[in-house]
Amino acid sequence: MKIRLHRKLQREMADRGWSAIAITGSGHIRWQHSNGALYFSSATPSDWRAARKMRADMRRLEQ
Repeated sequence: MKIRLHRKLQREMADRGWSAIAITGSGHIRWQHSNGALYFSSATPSDWRAARKMRADMRRLEQ
């Protein structure tokens, strides 16, 4: 994922109550929602649909 797109996603998710709290030893980003939900994503996804999939998955966890 390009850095520009990753920063945009991070700002968008922060507005929805998510924060990127850590990078794991295996290179994944650990996200936590204000309701306590956790989501792990790749720090360098190779698929062009990755950002869209992450948004959808995280939205489902918000409920």
